[in-house]
Amino acid sequence: MSNSFGEDWIKENENRVKLMNIWYSEDGRHAKDHPMHGLFTGLSELARTGKLAGVSADTFGLTDPSSNET
Repeated sequence: MSNSFGEDWIKENENRVKLMNIWYSEDGRHAKDHPMHGLFTGLSELARTGKLAGVSADTFGLTDPSSNET
């Protein structure tokens, strides 16, 4: 199967998904009674501000999406 995305992009995206799922669980959003259950909105901000103590984006070689880096 042909893929129009490069291998680097695919690896980065896989790492991003892993990281977001870690943050999702850390924040307790896996619990059905969590007010943000089912939403990934705001997780990078929580991690960036230290409200999620676990894994950082740097661990996966990802840049902070809220930074101004180009």
